[in-house]
Amino acid sequence: MAVAVFLLRSCGPILPPIGWSTPVSWSTPVTSLPQTLRSAAVCHEAGVNGDRCTIAADDPLLAAGVGGGKELAFTVRIVTADQLANDLQQWRSVKPTLVSDGTAFVAISPTWRIWYAETRAGLQLETSPLPSAGAARAFLMRSGLLR
Repeated sequence: MAVAVFLLRSCGPILPPIGWSTPVSWSTPVTSLPQTLRSAAVCHEAGVNGDRCTIAADDPLLAAGVGGGKELAFTVRIVTADQLANDLQQWRSVKPTLVSDGTAFVAISPTWRIWYAETRAGLQLETSPLPSAGAARAFLMRSGLLR
């Protein structure tokens, strides 16, 4: 009986400390990304601004002109529901090309940046400009951001 209790406790979920009033992510924003994108990126913590990441110009995610021969930079962060709502309103106001607007908001800005937000988790990602809207769509498919 004691062994079963030990196994259940050691294999069970880790719960946040009592008294925390807001949801806490036990991972960094980068660990919330799809595996393909996470594997290609080199990231550094940027404090409250989340993580700043780059993908090398010669990475397969940027092949065939997707990266325009340059590395791709992006930021990823976890934001509050209020901040996310504000950012989504701001993104929508510039009339991007909307790719998805459900639990994941995915859009391509007029300057061909990718704007991504996982609305339930508060995960937000923004890339530097890509060479074209087609390149942005190809990157979305290759990276795993579109499911």
